[in-house]
Amino acid sequence: MPAFGDPEGVDVDPVTGNIWVLNDAPTTVLYELTPDGVVVNLWQLEQLTGGYQDANSVAVTRDWVIVGFDIERKIVVFTKEDPHPVTQQF
Repeated sequence: MPAFGDPEGVDVDPVTGNIWVLNDAPTTVLYELTPDGVVVNLWQLEQLTGGYQDANSVAVTRDWVIVGFDIERKIVVFTKEDPHPVTQQF
């Protein structure tokens, strides 16, 4: 399992049982891990969102991954299949 510098949020995928961890330091990274702690995927959220850095919450549904950003006051919604943002809201 990776060492996390500043874990901000954790959720469990209702379909796969995988664990999603939002880590905020030294960069904002979203990890998908198996229940045994093996990294399945990881995403550099600053790159995907055009620079949002202060992620502080994550929620995972059947189809979506939703990440909240504190300083930016944004909620970004990703599809689980495609790691690019679908929508951004205030």
